[in-house]
Amino acid sequence: MHMTTMRELLNYLKEDKADVLTWDIASWPIENIENAPTQKNSFDCGVFVMRYMETVLKRSEIDWVEHKG
Repeated sequence: MHMTTMRELLNYLKEDKADVLTWDIASWPIENIENAPTQKNSFDCGVFVMRYMETVLKRSEIDWVEHKG
């Protein structure tokens, strides 16, 4: 994801959710992750994001090779 897009997303969340966020998300560091997995289709983005976040939160490695079958 482009750095500009990430900054815009964080600014949107800061402005739109100011009434519920208790921390300053604009101060979060933005990192560009090399070789991050990308979704290969247009229909299971929710599952893809949840699985990716699970991996990030557990700080584990996962084989992101698409399995066919």
